[in-house]
Amino acid sequence: SRVIVFAATPQPESQTSGLAVALVGPIIPHRMIRRTATGDERIEFVAAPQVFAVSTEPVVTATVPPDAMIEAGLNAQSTALPRLDQLLSPNLGAWREAFVGLKMAEGLYTFGDADFRRFDGGLRRASIGLPTNAPPGEYTVRAVAFRDGKVVGESRQTFTLARSGLDETL
Repeated sequence: SRVIVFAATPQPESQTSGLAVALVGPIIPHRMIRRTATGDERIEFVAAPQVFAVSTEPVVTATVPPDAMIEAGLNAQSTALPRLDQLLSPNLGAWREAFVGLKMAEGLYTFGDADFRRFDGGLRRASIGLPTNAPPGEYTVRAVAFRDGKVVGESRQTFTLARSGLDETL
């Protein structure tokens, strides 16, 4: 399945304006364990999305700095929120990177999978894929508009993914 997002930009187009879309959800706690020679190391993310699909128009990739993507909530690693007592862990970056890697291997985190199309008058359409193994729950679809490397607008919609028919019965 694909989620279709329409966004209108009433201001005139510029060479540095573009759109990013994200499909995020359901948010649940996750625990990770790393086995080492000295014993097990653990981290708990109190909130992290099970699905994270984000894509941007090429102009956004070229003009928006990584810090702006993090602030806009469009960076997968920064969405995994650790317990308060683990927030200052020197290995937090490595844990987040491993978490994203595992989710990518499962096909639940994807990057750059959207199809963007621009129409006259500032209308844009983005089609972003919903992973086939996406779990049921509440999802948020976000469209974030950027100009000159900064967020200038955002829209979000939520929907609930539910199983039906034989899939629900099983």
